[in-house]
Amino acid sequence: MEIKIVYDNKKDKEFLNLTYSKIPYFVDYIESNTKEAYRLKSHWAAIKNPFVVISDKDEIVKVFYSDAKGSNAIQQLINYLNNDSKN
Repeated sequence: MEIKIVYDNKKDKEFLNLTYSKIPYFVDYIESNTKEAYRLKSHWAAIKNPFVVISDKDEIVKVFYSDAKGSNAIQQLINYLNNDSKN
């Protein structure tokens, strides 16, 4: 599995690394001002950062948005990983 994270604040990246230090998947951190970030976010109609896509081979498993008021994709990812590890 692969996790792609579009971010514009290094604190989001650090928060994930400190909170969930042993992520069992490949994590690709993408700075928000890159073409790859724009392509990924526009495909999913995401507006705010951080934005997270989890895929397994070529299939999308889960997408987390920060667009809703008070939501943070990094916290949603951590909750997902914590719940996934319990199964």
